[in-house]
Amino acid sequence: MKIRTKIQLYSSLFLLAMLLLLNVLLAFLFFSFSLEREKEMLEDQAALLKESHSKNDIFGGGSSILSAYTPEDGTVFIVNLDSEVVNMNADDEDDAEVIPPRPVKEEEFDVRYREERLIYRLPYRADGELIGTIEIRTSLESVFEGLSLLSTVLMVASLIILILSVVAGRWLSTLIIAPISIMSRTMSEIERDGTFKTIPVDAGDSKDELKAMAVTFNKMMDRLEINYAKQQQFLSDASHELKTPLTIIDSYASLLKRWGMEDKKILEEAVEAIQHEANRMKTLTGHLLEAATQGHADEAEKEEFEAVQFCREVAQPLSRASNRTILINASQQEINMVADKTKLEQVLIILLDNALKYSSDEIIVKVEQDDWIAIIVEDKGIGISQKDLAFIFDRFYRVDRSRSRKTGGNGLGLSIAKSMVDAMGAELEIKSVEGKGTSAAIIFGCLKIKNSHLILMLLSSSYYFSCLNLKY
Repeated sequence: MKIRTKIQLYSSLFLLAMLLLLNVLLAFLFFSFSLEREKEMLEDQAALLKESHSKNDIFGGGSSILSAYTPEDGTVFIVNLDSEVVNMNADDEDDAEVIPPRPVKEEEFDVRYREERLIYRLPYRADGELIGTIEIRTSLESVFEGLSLLSTVLMVASLIILILSVVAGRWLSTLIIAPISIMSRTMSEIERDGTFKTIPVDAGDSKDELKAMAVTFNKMMDRLEINYAKQQQFLSDASHELKTPLTIIDSYASLLKRWGMEDKKILEEAVEAIQHEANRMKTLTGHLLEAATQGHADEAEKEEFEAVQFCREVAQPLSRASNRTILINASQQEINMVADKTKLEQVLIILLDNALKYSSDEIIVKVEQDDWIAIIVEDKGIGISQKDLAFIFDRFYRVDRSRSRKTGGNGLGLSIAKSMVDAMGAELEIKSVEGKGTSAAIIFGCLKIKNSHLILMLLSSSYYFSCLNLKY
């Protein structure tokens, strides 16, 4: 059953139940009020008869005395203690046979629904002694006729209201369900065509749940489209990056097959090129695997360690392997910090590797502590242009493809580093001036203090570029 049908059905059933309840309540109140009014009238007539006439007039004066106190379509009976009618004024003499009059000791009302009669019995006492009963009867036919008319009016009104509610309910349910129908249709089109579509959203000030759902759906579609485009770009770039070294290896293998085995110079060149491209492929595949798991990174395994000695241990092997100087400068002799040591080591290696590739002078690693801890890698290399800085964390983005290929870069390092730093709850900021150098800072604790933006301001100031003599 469709939601629109359910809304109509349930709302109609609820309205029908409410109307029935209201009709019953109104009918009950009308009947109770009318019956109470008839009772008061009979009480007044009986009391007036009792007070206006003597015992002899009432019990033996004839029916003419009772005529003035007889209701329209009613009767008056005077009954002694032996249940004998001693005086009466009745339009219908058979009334006494249908409902025999009787004496009572206390006043009472008797409602006869079948006969549509209301009976009031008032005991009559003389000198404190009970001698009989005044019994006045009236017809309830007018009351039941009024009740029947009211019921008919209520039923017709209820039917009209129900029909109008069904029509209005259908219109309202269509209006309410419209965004859901559009969303369902859009999802079907997405599944059928394999495209990303959004739902048109009214630009008004409405803040209902359906509009919020449509806006959320559109945001989700936009994000999926962006991620899909990134995935396609990633696959395209990955295939291109893998194809290049394979092509080079194949070319040199063909060269060796034809005449390289006899020419020692060609042999050495081919072996060196094949080894270089194989190492590039090894690094690239490692980076690809790392990049592929960025969205599913494990939680950071934090531990406490001394940051200055840690930086020395990471920098020393790279310094020896590259035969380059890497200086460690610290604001204090010992700076203890808590972080994922393995991830931080990988990030630091990526930053140092980039600094070594794109500079020829010494590299400086600074370790600073305040309300935060920052590890900064600085070089005086070729730098990065301002237009390229905005894209350096994108996968496979390279400032200069020719120079990256010469140094073995593949455009994945900084993307992986950024992902790892984010997983540790830190910040990675890179500032650079083309032709003068680059500064890359890993900042811990900046999100936990109120003035965290000051740290980022300092990163762009001469404080972190003192060794470069850069001006911002």
